[in-house]
Amino acid sequence: FRGIMTDIKNQRHTVDDIKQIIRISRFYKVKYYSLHTGEEQWIAALMKQTDDFSAQTRLSHRLYTKAEMDDIIAFAKNHGVCMFPHNESSRGFSGMKKAVSHDFNPDDSYANFIDEFDGKGAYTGDYNDTRYWNFIEEMTRRGIDQFAAGYASGVLPYYHIGPVQGEGGMNRKDAAKIVRYVQAKDTNVKTMFWNGIDGAQKDALSALKPHIVIAYYQRWGGSDVAGYLNNGWSVLNAAWSPLYIVGSGIARKQQQVHDDWNTYRTGTDGIIGGGKGYVDVSWINFDKASTNDQVIGGMLCTWEVPLAIHMDKLRPRVPAFVEHAWRHKKWPYPANDYSEFSTRYASTDAYLSRFLMTAEAPSDPENLSATDRVFADKIMVGWGASNNNPTGYKVYRNTVNNASAAMEVATVSVADYTDTNVSKGKTYYYWVRAFNTFGETALSNSDS
Repeated sequence: FRGIMTDIKNQRHTVDDIKQIIRISRFYKVKYYSLHTGEEQWIAALMKQTDDFSAQTRLSHRLYTKAEMDDIIAFAKNHGVCMFPHNESSRGFSGMKKAVSHDFNPDDSYANFIDEFDGKGAYTGDYNDTRYWNFIEEMTRRGIDQFAAGYASGVLPYYHIGPVQGEGGMNRKDAAKIVRYVQAKDTNVKTMFWNGIDGAQKDALSALKPHIVIAYYQRWGGSDVAGYLNNGWSVLNAAWSPLYIVGSGIARKQQQVHDDWNTYRTGTDGIIGGGKGYVDVSWINFDKASTNDQVIGGMLCTWEVPLAIHMDKLRPRVPAFVEHAWRHKKWPYPANDYSEFSTRYASTDAYLSRFLMTAEAPSDPENLSATDRVFADKIMVGWGASNNNPTGYKVYRNTVNNASAAMEVATVSVADYTDTNVSKGKTYYYWVRAFNTFGETALSNSDS
């Protein structure tokens, strides 16, 4: 298992934003991609009525229509990336209370999402009644169907329900109920949730452990990882340190991710400086032959991050994470391992820029300028580089200021050109256009 989870609950991401992260996942062969949605978001993306919400309503609540979420899943499928949901299902969360009791569309006749589902009017229950649980069961079933469409087999392997016990999540009884909902829908689907439970406790939830994966990090309660493994639970290593990325400040460096993380290694650390840094990590190694088959892989996660920071933080860290998520190296790594990795990274990151481009021509090159009487035997021409990853630039020249009759004199890959095929005392006019796979731009301004 090689996966990325990105939080879209707390920062608005457009459909195109999410597709950019899917492109990064595809490029680095990250097989799984999970969207950390809020309670309102995952339910809204399953309800046809969300289509009727105004754009402003959807924007203010960071909601996606079913068509939008289906489009994201199909895009991932076409890129060989498998998505699974992160649908926080705790009735104690404020987002869930809003989803089942608040009317997000003041212009319609519905009171809330439950009423839109069963037509029985405003929901005024206490989150224990049959009506509420019928709603959660149906949304779980719809969520499985929605994301299963992204798999060639039509089978969804994982369904994430958020925290259980830890971080204010649902209780074990509720978790067991939802695991049973998942199993009733499709016995092939394993329910995933964040660590928080006592792995040694014997109850209705532990009886379902063959159908559960613990997304584990050494922080905020729950058993330690050995406790889960020794009690027979399957574990996904979602190490807080050094993988987790939080906000604009908390993210360990690429070399720390590369040098310190392993599928069978995790750590806990304190946050210092108002959330801008870390203290030293306390490492836990669980590379143990008798339990390694219970560790399904690793997942790099983000929290409260807008797209610009997502791209900035994920881009150097995903390849460092992936390097060891294939389980092909045991920690500690050779002393020169990062040096060799960073050389490869410099090359692949350049290719990634092209892979992230949108399906359109580059932006027009601007501010072209040619030197005047600076050199006796050449003219240097420069311009502002185009956006959207130009493959190159075509340079045109004429002896009069007439672009239609100008001749192409060079194709270059950078935003400058030195023309040595010139005669002293003559005037030359220059233009340039950018091009890529999807087309070419108009000619730039001229300069002589």
